[in-house]
Amino acid sequence: QCFFRVIISSGINAEYGRASRFYSWEIKKPVESGSVFRLVNAEGTTILSQQEGLLLHNGATVCDDFFNITAANAVCRLMGFDFAVEWSNAEKWTIQNRYSIGLDDVKCPVPDWTSCKYTVDSHNCGHNEDVFVTCSGTRSPFSLTDRRGFTVAGNEDYVLLYDGGTVCADQFNDDSAHVACADLGYLGGAAQWRASPLPYSSHIPSGQLSFTCTGRNIDMCERARNTCESGQHVYITCQHDIKDNKEIQEWKIKREGESLAVKILMAACLVLVFLLIKKNSQMDKKDVQIHEFAKNNNKLIAEIKSLQMMINNLEPKQVLLSDVD
Repeated sequence: QCFFRVIISSGINAEYGRASRFYSWEIKKPVESGSVFRLVNAEGTTILSQQEGLLLHNGATVCDDFFNITAANAVCRLMGFDFAVEWSNAEKWTIQNRYSIGLDDVKCPVPDWTSCKYTVDSHNCGHNEDVFVTCSGTRSPFSLTDRRGFTVAGNEDYVLLYDGGTVCADQFNDDSAHVACADLGYLGGAAQWRASPLPYSSHIPSGQLSFTCTGRNIDMCERARNTCESGQHVYITCQHDIKDNKEIQEWKIKREGESLAVKILMAACLVLVFLLIKKNSQMDKKDVQIHEFAKNNNKLIAEIKSLQMMINNLEPKQVLLSDVD
C-alpha cells in the first residue's frame, strides 16, 4: 500500500513536468505542439492591438472553468502581448456559435503557458462560458516555432520567426537574441542561439530579414531585407529569469518542497519494505528449521512404531523344565 502511494505521488509530481519545461530540475514533457491562440472580433478578424476579443485555441473557443487572470496573462504573453488587462465570460456575439468548444479546465500557477494544465476536446460547457480577453500592448512581431511550423513556448531550441518568416542568422548577434526573447516576454532574455539551415521537410516559411542590435534595447536594433544566401537561420532558446519573477520563484519553491516530500516518502517506504523482506526472510529460516525438526521427529516416531509392531508380533517362548539343566 505504501508503494502504491509512492507511485501515485510520483505520477502526480510528473504532471508538473508537462507544465514547467524551463526548469531543468523537473520532469520534462513537451508543450502540446499546435497550441495556437488568437483573439478575434465580432466578425472573426484577428485582433493585433489592445481590444477585447473572443479567445480561440486552435480555432475553438475556451471555456471559463478554472480560468483566471493568471491564465489570461499566460495566454497574452504566449501571443506576444505584454500582459492581460482583463477577461470575462459571456455569449455576446453570434459568431461564437460557428466555433466548437475546444479547451477547458485551464489552470495556470504562474503567468506562463508552460506552467498550465488543461483539458483538450472534452468539456461540460456552453458558449455562455466562452472566454473573452483584453491584452495590453501591441503584439510582438516575434514568435517561436517547432520544426512543423507550430507556435510553441518554453526554453528549448526553437526557430525564431519575425512576422511569420524566419530570421536570417547573418548579422544576428547576442544582443539581437536578448531583444527578441525579451520582446516575447521572457524575463531572462536568451539563454543561447545558433545558426543552422532549416530542416529539409520543414513547413516553416523562409523569411528574408536580418535583425541586428548594438545593445539590449529594441530601439538599438535595425531590420533589413536579406536574401540569406548563407541559408543559415536563427534557432534560439529563451529563458525566464526566476530571480526577477516572484510568482515563479514561489511556485518553484513549492514544487521543490513537494518533490522533497515525495523523495522522503519513497525513502521511508523503501526502508519499510526492506525491513519487511528481512523479517519474512528470518521467518522463512525458522520455518525451515521447524520443518526439518518435524521431519526428523516423524522419522523417529515411525521407527518407534515399527519396533513396537515387531515386539507385538513376537510369540512368547515356552520354557520347559526338561530344558533346564
